[in-house]
Amino acid sequence: MPSNKNLSQFLQQFVQFQEDNLGKNAPNPTPTITRLPFEILTDFMPGGALCHLFSVILKYKHENKISKFDIQSFGKKNELLELCSQIETCLIENQRLVLPKCYIKQDLFNTPELQALYARLIEILKKHKGQLADSAQEADHVIYPPSADETAASNAVEWIRVIKKRGKDNILVHRLFTPDSHDQWLNNIEIDDDAAGLNDSNNSSSGGSDVWEVTANWLLDTDQYNEWMNQEDYEVDVELTTSAASSGGNCVVRLKKPPKQRKTLEDIIKKPAKQQQQQQQHQ
Repeated sequence: MPSNKNLSQFLQQFVQFQEDNLGKNAPNPTPTITRLPFEILTDFMPGGALCHLFSVILKYKHENKISKFDIQSFGKKNELLELCSQIETCLIENQRLVLPKCYIKQDLFNTPELQALYARLIEILKKHKGQLADSAQEADHVIYPPSADETAASNAVEWIRVIKKRGKDNILVHRLFTPDSHDQWLNNIEIDDDAAGLNDSNNSSSGGSDVWEVTANWLLDTDQYNEWMNQEDYEVDVELTTSAASSGGNCVVRLKKPPKQRKTLEDIIKKPAKQQQQQQQHQ
C-alpha cells in the first residue's frame, strides 16, 4: 500500500498531467475529456472524491501489474487519458462529480449574433457532458447573455478574490475569470481583512440558492480552459438585469459583483495607519 507521501507525490503528478494534456494550452487535438474540477482534488474527507480517485488508480495499478507508484510507469498519454476517463466515470457514479444541468434563457438571445451564441452554448454543454434543461425549474444553472461588466476583465489588471487566510500573512487567492486550478497561495503578504472582504457577512455566493444564474461566458471560458469555471465570477444580478429588461429594448445583463467592487492585490495589502489616513483624506 502506498504511503501518504507516495499518494501526495502521485497526486501532484496527476494534476500536472491534467494541466499539460487537458488544460488550456494542451496540444491538439482538442481534449475529449474535461479536466476534473479542482475541488475534487482537494476533497480529503473519508469516502470523498480523492478516495474514489485513488481506488481507480490502485485498481489500475494492480490489474496492469505496475510495480512503481509513479505516473510515468502507468503508460503513455493515451493510457493515462483512459485512466482519467475511468476516474471521471467512477466519480459520477458515486455522486462525487455532479455535472451541471443548464437552462439557457433563449428569449434573451434575441439577435442574430446572440442566436449563434445560443447554438454554440448548447454544443459546449454537450461536449463537456453537461445537461440541457427544458426549464429553469429543472436546472441548477441558468444561463444569460454575456455582460458588459465582464469586458473590464480583458484589460491588463489582475483582479483577485481572497479565498482563505492562514496565519497572519498567508492567503489563498483566486484570479477572476480563471479556473480554480489556477488558485495560488501567496506567502508573506499581510492584508486588510475588511478590504479583502473576509469580514463581509454578505459575501455568500448564489444567495443561498441551489441555482446559479450566470452569464454565457461561464460556459465559453469552461470550453477555453477545458475545466468547469468558478460560478461566482460570472454570477448575474438578477434584480438589476430584470429591471433593465423590463424597461424595453435588449436585455442589459449586470453582474452581482461589478467592476467597481473588484480588487487587486495592491488594493487589499495592509497599509500603515498613517498612509491609510492620508488615502482616506484624499477620497
